[in-house]
Amino acid sequence: MDAQKAIETRKRILDMASADKIRCAFYHGPFLAVGQIAREGAGYRLDMLPWQDAL
Repeated sequence: MDAQKAIETRKRILDMASADKIRCAFYHGPFLAVGQIAREGAGYRLDMLPWQDAL
């Protein structure tokens, strides 16, 4: 695995998700880890969406 390439790819994907306000889901986050990525300083944060039990 190329660690540097993985870092660059992750940053590129997070940049695209935050710029385009794409709704994202994460398997390794707290339930229900669904929301939108936002830039915060030099990093990112997940603005989680509220849980809805109805479609």
